[in-house]
Amino acid sequence: MVNILGLILPKISEMEISSINELIQNRELLRAQKKFQDADKIRDQISQMGIVLIDHKNRTTWMKKEKIKSDHS
Repeated sequence: MVNILGLILPKISEMEISSINELIQNRELLRAQKKFQDADKIRDQISQMGIVLIDHKNRTTWMKKEKIKSDHS
């Protein structure tokens, strides 16, 4: 189905998934301790890895940013 739609799913390794999940856990701990500056540093680090965090009430989910190429120059 993905090929039919012409979508390209970003690839991510198991090591990257583990690293991202660990960073998110550390960030959640810092947020619970109200150390928001430190938590924001981790968010920035995750963002530099090409990951978007989505904070929900009871948990944080994430997705890899997709690089979009334009046919127009």
